[in-house]
Amino acid sequence: MEASEEILGRRKTSRKDWIPDDTWGRIAKCKEIKGKLLHADNETEKINLRRQCREANKSVKKAARKDKRTCVENLAQAAQNAADLKKSRELYRITR
Repeated sequence: MEASEEILGRRKTSRKDWIPDDTWGRIAKCKEIKGKLLHADNETEKINLRRQCREANKSVKKAARKDKRTCVENLAQAAQNAADLKKSRELYRITR
């Protein structure tokens, strides 16, 4: 496993273009809380971290839904403008 990581490196995931940096920051914070939860020692700390993780997950999901809705609305507006101007090539590109 270590040799493969050393030679090939870690697999890089592509970032979705409709997710802004603010939401990516929330995702990173959520991952950080999950890492702390794995290494927590006492039960009260685990309970507190679970609550923080739940709140962070809600925040990420809410932001992602809002971002996706905004992106879809922008695409719909662009498609409507292309249809109004009778630009069928651009309309096909947007709806594809």
